[in-house]
Amino acid sequence: MGKKPVQAGRASARRSVSRGRTRSTGFRLWLTLPLITGAIYLFAATVYRVPSRAMEDTLQVGDYLLLDKLRYGPQLPFGLGALPGFGEVEVGDLVVFQLPEDPDRVYIKRCIATSGQVVEIINKAAFVDGIRVADPAFSKFIDVRIRSRPNDTRDNLPPVEVPEGALFLMGDNRDNSRDSRSWGTVPLRYVMGRGVAVLFSVHPEEGEGSGWKGLLGLPARVRWGRIGTWLQ
Repeated sequence: MGKKPVQAGRASARRSVSRGRTRSTGFRLWLTLPLITGAIYLFAATVYRVPSRAMEDTLQVGDYLLLDKLRYGPQLPFGLGALPGFGEVEVGDLVVFQLPEDPDRVYIKRCIATSGQVVEIINKAAFVDGIRVADPAFSKFIDVRIRSRPNDTRDNLPPVEVPEGALFLMGDNRDNSRDSRSWGTVPLRYVMGRGVAVLFSVHPEEGEGSGWKGLLGLPARVRWGRIGTWLQ
């Protein structure tokens, strides 16, 4: 009879130790998850929201894209450069980058040419190294006029050689995009990653709707058919 209190005490101690281990494991998990999430955001992948119509009809305003940072090498914070990537920017890639003249502005454009290639635009048609470049599958022209003024490079651009370590980028909505035709080539150090898929898409809200009204109307604005679309 005298052994029962001792056994009960040992069982209670084991339960206490078990609860302590569970709390310790939970604490480590909550401490580790933000670190893992932060590492993925900085070095592997993040989400980018398409802000303008410059890439229609390939991309739509309100598309949320999966941005692959590993392929080109993730940029390190505090201006420390970039880590090595698994590949290089290729012609046709959808490149997310900081605008050199204003790094706080982030755009996505299609790579038309890389280092050493020569780009020329003749009556809206793009030529690289003298060869006509096929227009992307969902690109478009919305203005039938051909601009030929000396300072207007939208439809006609004299031959431009892409410098070493730079890219020539253009929007798929060719008549409604400010890109390398207007502000020149983009150095690779400003490249943030490659758009690979549409994770979510919502039609921009019209008018002044906000708060609960805007939230309740969200399902009707979701572009369900675009979710999960791989980009090309």
